[in-house]
Amino acid sequence: MHPKTRYNIRKAEKNDIKIRIFEKPTKKINTFFNIIKKSAEKNNFFIYPKSYYCKIFEESEKRNSSFLAIAYYKRKPVAVNFVLLSEKTASFLFSGVLEEGRNLRSSYLLRWEAIKRSKKLKMTKANFGAVTKKENGDWQGFSKFKQGFGGYYVSYPFFDLIGKSLFYYLYLLQRYFKNKHFLNSIKKKVGIT
Repeated sequence: MHPKTRYNIRKAEKNDIKIRIFEKPTKKINTFFNIIKKSAEKNNFFIYPKSYYCKIFEESEKRNSSFLAIAYYKRKPVAVNFVLLSEKTASFLFSGVLEEGRNLRSSYLLRWEAIKRSKKLKMTKANFGAVTKKENGDWQGFSKFKQGFGGYYVSYPFFDLIGKSLFYYLYLLQRYFKNKHFLNSIKKKVGIT
């Protein structure tokens, strides 16, 4: 773990951030969705409709294969982490933080407590999802945050398998109107200027 990450964990503790873990995440779906929605608006990233997250929460709850970690400041939720458990891997699928929580370094303590809970549940690996090795760009902030917890890169090939190009194009258009940033990133990947 990077020394600055340890420092930020201690700072969150001094800021009186409290972490609660919910084994039944559907009970807190409204809290979760409100935070990721505000986080997405501020940081300009795409989120799915609430029903999408409800379905994932419900299905993982049936299998006892997830938990939701929430950071509180003065009893107000300020950050969330949804963790899916599979085999021996804890996958940190969805996260969000309010501005107030960001300033108090709540995400660091939240992630650390979720890692510790995962270890108690006999998970041996943590998957933090996508990161970039680039020094600048849209992903730099959260990539640096994730890298602060240590670990290593694992690169998986990613592509969309397009069966019907018209429907795929319509899908991209729909995403465009919801999030222009998403389309610009697709254009870069495909090589369209």
